[in-house]
Amino acid sequence: MSQETRRVIEQYARSHDPQCFAEDAEFTQVALLNPIEGRDAIADMLRLFYQEAFSDARGDLRHVAADTGQDLGFIEFTFHGQHTGDLMGIPATGRTVDIAMLGVYEIRDGLIRRCRLYYDMATLLRQLGQLPAN
Repeated sequence: MSQETRRVIEQYARSHDPQCFAEDAEFTQVALLNPIEGRDAIADMLRLFYQEAFSDARGDLRHVAADTGQDLGFIEFTFHGQHTGDLMGIPATGRTVDIAMLGVYEIRDGLIRRCRLYYDMATLLRQLGQLPAN
């Protein structure tokens, strides 16, 4: 199982392909609390971030790691993009965002079963002009 865990997390880190998730997977953006449930809903969320709400969106990888003994994967990256579409009710601002993120992925049977994505929502909102600068 350990090689499979590493393979899955490395594949997802490179592609952000929703097919890496189980049909009944759960994806929680910790800053938002409510989990997204199911591969199709996760695909919609990934499409929103990487195609609809942000143009030129990409995740610059810093670290990809796996705890093969517990079937966990970790991806540290910086999300970059220009806000050109609606996001959480915020109309396009044209602003560029650079947000540090860390994802923790539980992997079983060759698929991601659960994800927790950590990032600072206040930093995102500041970069979108929705909160005053520090």
